[in-house]
Amino acid sequence: MIVLAYDSAATIARALESLARQDLSEAFEVVVAWSGDERTAEIVAERFPDVLAVGRRERLLTGAARNLGLDHARGEIIAFLAADCEVAEDWLSRRVAGHRAGYACVAGAVVCQPGAGAVARASHLLEYVACSPLRPRGVVAGSPLYNLSFTREVFETYGRYEDSLACGEDTVFNWRLANDGVEALFDPAIRMLHREPERLGAMLRHQYWHGAWFGWLDRRHGAPARGGTKKLGLWWILSWYPAGRLARLAWRVFRWRPRAVAGVIALSPLLVAGVTSATFGLLRGWRGLPPEAGAAAGERAGAGGDAGIRAARSD
Repeated sequence: MIVLAYDSAATIARALESLARQDLSEAFEVVVAWSGDERTAEIVAERFPDVLAVGRRERLLTGAARNLGLDHARGEIIAFLAADCEVAEDWLSRRVAGHRAGYACVAGAVVCQPGAGAVARASHLLEYVACSPLRPRGVVAGSPLYNLSFTREVFETYGRYEDSLACGEDTVFNWRLANDGVEALFDPAIRMLHREPERLGAMLRHQYWHGAWFGWLDRRHGAPARGGTKKLGLWWILSWYPAGRLARLAWRVFRWRPRAVAGVIALSPLLVAGVTSATFGLLRGWRGLPPEAGAAAGERAGAGGDAGIRAARSD
């Protein structure tokens, strides 16, 4: 179990307390890969003596933090958790059961914070509708997923994350798996709480920088597509991306819980605003955003960034 922590003194205790409450009957390890605020490591040492904290004062980008955790993890099953997220008590036991049923990758649902307002609910839909607890349990290939874990053999076969990436390192890594036909078991009972931005400005900044990083990754790697990658064009960015993203969101909600469509319609102004902001970010990245320009902003705006690992293609 690897916890990713950048300047996380305010949230690390809640994340680790949720792991301490796990109902898994066998022993498991927790490694905190930290950087930035040294108080994070001090809190771990003071309150969670059985947890290994490894890191440094200089900032580690997300890809490098994942790799640092992998360097110190010894278990056969590797799961990641952002330091500002919390998990249900059966998060690990259900995950382990999925792996022991023969799946190299196991994904779970991402839930929004209790009592979330309209902005947070809209942000959550834009980011995590593919991992809604409403989604049926089943095998998924090539579709965006979060809250994932892997067997160690996956990293031995497909390598590590790119150290230089603060965002999208999961997309680049997992597209290797998608291209090779690796499937994931999605279990909606494996639940993780991700806190979303409550203010409109924070939500729009988050969407903008995620769009910018996706655009920049397209320039470097090509966008994920069936059978490989493709280069984005200006027409696709300005038309198909915003329309397609909203259409996929609406279709997923309708398919999994038709009664929830009315709530999505009520949030539509916020959803359109978020996708519009992401489109402007995508355009900036596509035109050559240097990765260092938006790294900190994109990481912080996401209130924890990636809450797991996503499969690379948006279906």
